[in-house]
Amino acid sequence: MKERVKQRVQTVLAALGFITKVKEKTMTNDDWSQFYANYKAQFGITLEEDNAIADEPPAAPEATTISSELQQEVATFIEGLSGSQGEQHDEPLTMESMIRAMMGAITTMQKQPESSAPVTVVKADAKVLPVVLGTCAHSDTHLFGIEHPIFAKSAWYNQVMANRKLHDSALTTEEVNAFSESFRDYTRSITARVQELHISNQLGLLDYKTMAAGQFAIDYGELKIEFGKEYLTRRQDMIIAYLRTLKTVDHIFPWRSGIQDGEIIPTAFFGEFSQRYQAGEVFKGSAKISQEIARVSDVMIKYKFEDLIALEKQYIGYLNKEGSDVMKWTFIEWLLVYIYKAMFNEQVRRRVVGVLVPVQEGVDNQAMFAADGVLRAIERVEEGMKVLPYKNLKTYTQATIVDYVETFFEEVNKILPSLDGMKLYINEKHVPWYRQGFRSKYGTDTDYAGPKMQAIDYSLEQFVPVPNMDYNDYKMWITLPGNIESLQHLPGEMYNIYFERRLEALLAMGRWKEGAAVNMAGLQCESETELAKTKRKLQWIFTNFPVTELVADATEVDGNLNTQFITGKNTKATAITAINDAPADRVVKIICGDTANATTIAKSGKFEKISAAWSPTAVGDYIKLYQELHVVTKTIGGKQIKVTEPTGNWLELERKVTA
Repeated sequence: MKERVKQRVQTVLAALGFITKVKEKTMTNDDWSQFYANYKAQFGITLEEDNAIADEPPAAPEATTISSELQQEVATFIEGLSGSQGEQHDEPLTMESMIRAMMGAITTMQKQPESSAPVTVVKADAKVLPVVLGTCAHSDTHLFGIEHPIFAKSAWYNQVMANRKLHDSALTTEEVNAFSESFRDYTRSITARVQELHISNQLGLLDYKTMAAGQFAIDYGELKIEFGKEYLTRRQDMIIAYLRTLKTVDHIFPWRSGIQDGEIIPTAFFGEFSQRYQAGEVFKGSAKISQEIARVSDVMIKYKFEDLIALEKQYIGYLNKEGSDVMKWTFIEWLLVYIYKAMFNEQVRRRVVGVLVPVQEGVDNQAMFAADGVLRAIERVEEGMKVLPYKNLKTYTQATIVDYVETFFEEVNKILPSLDGMKLYINEKHVPWYRQGFRSKYGTDTDYAGPKMQAIDYSLEQFVPVPNMDYNDYKMWITLPGNIESLQHLPGEMYNIYFERRLEALLAMGRWKEGAAVNMAGLQCESETELAKTKRKLQWIFTNFPVTELVADATEVDGNLNTQFITGKNTKATAITAINDAPADRVVKIICGDTANATTIAKSGKFEKISAAWSPTAVGDYIKLYQELHVVTKTIGGKQIKVTEPTGNWLELERKVTA
């Protein structure tokens, strides 16, 4: 058994209090099954797969426990523990004990002075942490004593790191080009490392806190023959691990990779097959095939560094202020970490609320308009007549959310044989509303604990709070976990940034692909009437209809309330003339709710640039709008700066008008 795996085994057994049982050979099959489940839950991989990580993964069916041979190997390993290791079961492994151990290790390291000969120390003693965190002294030729071209002190940008000193004069063309090439090589390297970890199923092993405490779950033994490569890889893994500490939605909407443009996802719907026996050719059964299309769009970063000397000054100021902050490292790494952090945070929000809209030429476009997110993927299958929303479930309030959710459960429970395995996805910002309402209604919170909340009368496993939705997003849906996925072409492709010289400026650019898709939605129907006849029995996902109803004869829309609106029963001819306070990075959808004196939008005023006047002819017709952008010059801090902001006019994304 590999050393890394042994450490994990010991951690899980200690947390379960099973170390003594293993030593005394009193583990039951249920105990081993519990150990198996906890190991897989904690590390995202089974013990067998983890132990054979370097080999071809086994093709056997998924197990629920570990083999008797591996049980014996675990027992032998535990029995062989000596000294303090063997006594670890006296104190169960808790978060408190882990923090104490980590702080103890950090305190010990702080008391150890830096060596005056860093290269010798690193090679001989392999003091990984000071080198990886950038706190080890530099050698005469390399930063931190790492003999790799990336850290060569001959490079001007590494001199900035080593000397905390700016150039006496402006950078030469050769110096800027050298920086661009090194930056490009580094981003290619870190992208390749992300893909390597993804392919080998080791990405989940990167834990920033444990790595900062000196514990590395990944085996770097094969890299030790190349001193520079080993520590470059470890440092890059720290960057990747740091990015993984940022709040993500990977656990809710996993990535599907390998999609260059579009991919067809087939779905089968089967009718009833069984019947009482009778002789002869009396056949029964049906199968209907549908499909979903997973599409990705091109997303990019283009950034212009107007003054590289000013950027150096920012970097130096950052070093002087933050001192030994882990995230400083070299000039290149410093740039990358903060660019990556901004890109990552934009991406995780876009994966939820993003909508792909046409490019507005000549201006910097909104990050949320670069690719479709989950909410748009759900909307597509609704508009495509595959999923029929519950039209009675519109928006909710803090006072009505509990009854609203229970009604939703009840409606879906009428259709499915069981709600087991199904989960309710809800705006994370509204979870406190549900908790407060639940306590108010039932006078207790014993029916749920922490983040796991169960409807009191239904067996729904748990709620899934969805982050990155806006406060006025009221969309809910019930489906199987993993049914909705984020899409990409290559893992880590977003991190592949390159630089280019343009006169005195330095340009940064990267390009990647993103999207979102519902894998199993429902059977394709020709109309909403036909879809309604299925009574939602051919759907895999169930949704609400979170629209805000406009008052009768309303001519203006309050974009602060929602992004989806339905018109009311007007008493006279009515036209919308303004949408106020809407976010610039969201699409506003207006739906026809009644055809008598139906609300219209003229091609004039703030709507002059839509394709034509919108005059709905049927309930359910809609128009989608987003804000026009332009560049204006503003004086900020005594300097004239160009900024992009809405013009006040609206552009059309798409519409539906029944013929």
